[in-house]
Amino acid sequence: MTNYSRSRMPSNRPIDVKVELTIQDIASLSVVKNSFTADIWFSSVWHDPRLAFDMYDRCRTNLSFDDSFEKKIFSPNVCLVNTRTAIVHASPKANVLLMLLKNGTVFLNYRMRIESSCEMSLKDYPMDYHSCSLDFESYSYNTATVNIGWMPKAITFDTLDLSLSDFTVVNSSSHSFVEYYKAGQWGRLRATLTFKRKYSVHILQMYLPTYISVFIAFFAFLIDVKSLPARIVVGVNSIISLTYQKGNILATLPKSSELKAIDIFMGTCEAFIFATLLELAFVAYQASFEDKKQLLEFDRMKAPITKFVKMTRLFGSLENPGDKWSYEEQTWIHSGYYYGSFISAFLVQPIITRLGAKVSIIVGVIICIVGTFIIPIQVYLFPSFYFTITIRFFMGFSQGLVIPGAASYVSKWFPIQEKSTAMAIFTSGNQIGIAISMIVTSTFCSLTLLGGWPLSFFLYGTLGVLFLFLWIPRASERPNDSSFITAIELAHIKGKNNKFRSATIPSKVPWAQLYLSPCVISICLCSFCQSFIMTSFTSYLPQYYQSVFNMDIRSNGIWSAIPFVVQMSTKFVCAWIADSLKERHVSASLITKIANSIASVGSAVCILFILWFSRERNILVLVFIVLTMGFQSAYTAGYATSLVSVAPTFTSTISAYAQIFAQLASSIAPTMIGFLTKNGAVEEWMLVFLILAIISLVTGLFFHIFGSANVQQWAISEHYSICELNRSDQPTDAHSPGETEAFIAKQV
Repeated sequence: MTNYSRSRMPSNRPIDVKVELTIQDIASLSVVKNSFTADIWFSSVWHDPRLAFDMYDRCRTNLSFDDSFEKKIFSPNVCLVNTRTAIVHASPKANVLLMLLKNGTVFLNYRMRIESSCEMSLKDYPMDYHSCSLDFESYSYNTATVNIGWMPKAITFDTLDLSLSDFTVVNSSSHSFVEYYKAGQWGRLRATLTFKRKYSVHILQMYLPTYISVFIAFFAFLIDVKSLPARIVVGVNSIISLTYQKGNILATLPKSSELKAIDIFMGTCEAFIFATLLELAFVAYQASFEDKKQLLEFDRMKAPITKFVKMTRLFGSLENPGDKWSYEEQTWIHSGYYYGSFISAFLVQPIITRLGAKVSIIVGVIICIVGTFIIPIQVYLFPSFYFTITIRFFMGFSQGLVIPGAASYVSKWFPIQEKSTAMAIFTSGNQIGIAISMIVTSTFCSLTLLGGWPLSFFLYGTLGVLFLFLWIPRASERPNDSSFITAIELAHIKGKNNKFRSATIPSKVPWAQLYLSPCVISICLCSFCQSFIMTSFTSYLPQYYQSVFNMDIRSNGIWSAIPFVVQMSTKFVCAWIADSLKERHVSASLITKIANSIASVGSAVCILFILWFSRERNILVLVFIVLTMGFQSAYTAGYATSLVSVAPTFTSTISAYAQIFAQLASSIAPTMIGFLTKNGAVEEWMLVFLILAIISLVTGLFFHIFGSANVQQWAISEHYSICELNRSDQPTDAHSPGETEAFIAKQV
């Protein structure tokens, strides 16, 4: 470097400088300061042929220097121009890397802590989005000297779980433009990060208590008209509670002069409660001018809920309108739920992407709870067959949000060695719920209180409310967000889960490869099979017992519940065996294929025995029905484990895809069985069992050929940042010096 001058340009042409940004961590996002603070790796690459050394030393591919060498060579002086503060980390020496390749390519990297401005608006609070930007330009040279541009992968992230306690990063973008100054034109690069507020906690702390206050205010209509003081007390207490709740909310809100969405919501709720008080005053005023008969008639016209009060007093003596529905209409009501689930499968992926898994589950459960409470009231007050189907449809739609959301939880919270057990625990709720409901519902149907069967609906709706109050405070999207997880548990999850570093946020879904993957299709077919069999047994097993064995309602409920109790027990055994084998380093794909084959072939054989013994009405049919559900539990260690393993990044997408097949089966099964068993003859049921056996064998064979539990190639991100190549936690032979040089040269 005897004749080298840092003040001279490397060539007579404008020099090309490529820039890359890696977000290591985001420390804070301040609504008060309109800024965010982050730790970043900031890299720039350019070519200076005067620094080439390949003619002097052919053995070395690159040389590394500290920040002092930069002062001796030409530098384009790329800097951040919109930051409030920017500090180069020193631990203890300045975190600066300058790498010189033998062809003269210079790679300069800084590790910095920066604070930059953000564009913030709270009008959509607590469902607000905020954009923060970082601007790069050459501080010393205009476009006549330096052409600044982004690398092909402009923005990368050091970890997939990059989020704050209140916000999460939902998008990143980059672009370039020209900035005009009096001194000339300067090229500028802009990196923009979009943050979304996590509003699940607001549902528990704001929305649910507010809804409860409004709901209590409407209870005043259940009180007799003459008890005006009691009605007023309920309404006034509700508005006082809501006012206190609003004060607590305002105390925690960020200060802003904007009208926020939460303000509109609270104001609307206050208006509803105030309207109930006005309604009470109006009713009391009318009562003074009308006799008792007119008053009762007015109440029925003005407040349909009053009719519900009278209905509850005479429930036991009323005729159940549902008893007049034909067999075909009952079949359609059964199917309405599954049609809703089928439609939701097409929309669940964008919903989960937009709302998050936790909020999607909460919304789905709330809709199911509301539908469960409404159906008994609707059947007696508005006994419309079409109305009942509509409610069932929306309940099915909401249920379709829960399963993909829960599958997303499993993929994030459990390593591959424990996913079979995790799926067993998650899906065991099906068997627990079905087994208990079979017995409880059949018992309630024999009671006279409130007509019997509505009691089961009110019980299940109440259990749903209890679940939300217990689950919401403890549930978190990711392990990093949980306040209940210990450091040891977090290290266990992170230590065993594959971690794809420098992945972009959000990851782009490879739709074509995912939908056409033989492995994913085999998962979907098995999902179709299991759902077909489960729907058939859940919906029509009691009817089969009644038409073939003439069981009474209590025995029917017990024998209908036993198969699901057995399935729940064997499910944990299968999952424990599968995970134990994985801990002993047995191939995960081999385990899933064997388990899935046991489920499909074992179920098919048992169903064929059911078909054979049905013609004689042999008691062995009951035994083989129990065995069929026992074999079904092996699916948990089979395709269900494969579903959360083959593409961890896209688990919710695959789950939604499999849900389409599952809900298609759930829609077809009741319609088909209802059509084939119009008369309830044994021969009709034998045809149904034959179809179930064929479906089980065919789908099991397809999974045995194409199924897998290994992460698919198309599900692995191919994008790695330059910084990651120099700081990789992979083995030392993962990237040779020659590969590093080739990669940097390709970027330039």
